[in-house]
Amino acid sequence: MYNTKIKERYIKFRNANVILSDNYSARMFAKTYPFEANENKDVCNFSAKEIENMYKTWNLSSIESLLVYNSNLSLYTQWCQEEGLVIDGMNHYAEFDKASLGGMINKALFNMRIVSREDVLNWCRQLENPVDAFVILGMFEGIYGVKYSDFFDLYLDDIKGNTLTIRNPENKRSPIRKIEVSDELINYAHLAASIDKYGWTSGANVRTAELEGNYQKIVKKSVRKNSTDNMHKTIYGRLKKCFDFLDVAHMRPAQINESGMIYFINRKANELNISTNQYIRENKDAILNQFDFSIDSTKQFCEKYANFLK
Repeated sequence: MYNTKIKERYIKFRNANVILSDNYSARMFAKTYPFEANENKDVCNFSAKEIENMYKTWNLSSIESLLVYNSNLSLYTQWCQEEGLVIDGMNHYAEFDKASLGGMINKALFNMRIVSREDVLNWCRQLENPVDAFVILGMFEGIYGVKYSDFFDLYLDDIKGNTLTIRNPENKRSPIRKIEVSDELINYAHLAASIDKYGWTSGANVRTAELEGNYQKIVKKSVRKNSTDNMHKTIYGRLKKCFDFLDVAHMRPAQINESGMIYFINRKANELNISTNQYIRENKDAILNQFDFSIDSTKQFCEKYANFLK
């Protein structure tokens, strides 16, 4: 971190006053560090132009992410103002609103990350390991959770017909959800549950990891001796390998889930012969149940995905 002592003091202040997960402030300052080092000044002293250049260089595809970053950097700069650390006394982050920040995201990258169901099924057919296929298609169909926690305790018995029951005690809002799943996902679930080894290619070598032996559990943990297997890290690592193998390294897990939600809305609206706008307005609870995602503003949602909603 640039100006490490100042930032550590701020992080201590923030953590004492606001609940932050995974040391968010420290990770944010890791993003700003290269720009601070280049300009040889703290990020709280950046001009509006320097802020704009930094945001554009970050190459983000999500306006929501950029809004969060800007809000938190504004809070940091406000604290620095109170500490007498801002040279011109101005909080330039407060000058940016959603409209101006919208011009700093990579819209081409955003468009590349919204994919069709056929794209996802094609990826799954190319993957040798059914666990990977289940996770990728599962995210498209609504299985996700904080740090992929919806996947942690899924069993074949949780599937009845084309309904999957997700029991996720970490999800305080919806600890139990029943979602629609496709025949393809059910097939991958049975294949994934049947394997006792997970294989992947590392350079020129093929490596395998022995998995726990519960043949009802769909996504299993490794049984390496002294393993401290963290499922979210395991799933993320598998996804990264898959994206590299499929030559879609630009993809992110959240965008697969996002793409699935758009497909779900388009399909349901078509079945009811109504507009997607009307479907969203009248069926927010159904979308919330399937994807654990609350659409607060139909207008904003439709504007964001205007190129993809039919």
